[in-house]
Amino acid sequence: MIAWLLHTRDSLPHLTYKVPISTEHVNVLERCGSMQCLKSLTLRYADIRFTANPTAQRFLRLLSLSVSAVKVSKFQVQSLVSACPKLQSFSLTDSTITSTNPHGTLNLTSSTLKAFFLGGIRIHSVILEANILKTLALVRCDFTNFKLVTKVLAD
Repeated sequence: MIAWLLHTRDSLPHLTYKVPISTEHVNVLERCGSMQCLKSLTLRYADIRFTANPTAQRFLRLLSLSVSAVKVSKFQVQSLVSACPKLQSFSLTDSTITSTNPHGTLNLTSSTLKAFFLGGIRIHSVILEANILKTLALVRCDFTNFKLVTKVLAD
């Protein structure tokens, strides 16, 4: 798989990675961070890890990111969203968000985000800052507080 990702890194616009976590670890974020044409990335069951070099995982052209059935820290989710400066659609579903603080807050900021979907998520608080949000969906979520900070809510 690594060889295939390296071979297609300059021409692959969409990638769906749905592999249950196994004994063999593939850091898909590290491999995809250098992909020049990647516009859409779907991760399911992926082991989300960041390398020591944060610039290796910048998704400069990524427009759509969907993450499901993963165990991540709130810091990893926040870092992943901030690594996508052109992100228009973000979905996080059926995942476990870990936090050292039982009253942890997931803070997400994106000036380009148009669609945001949370499903089956449990965390104390979520703050979303998105200036041009058109679609907001919260399904089966368990949190005490949700705050949307926006300049313009498009119709």
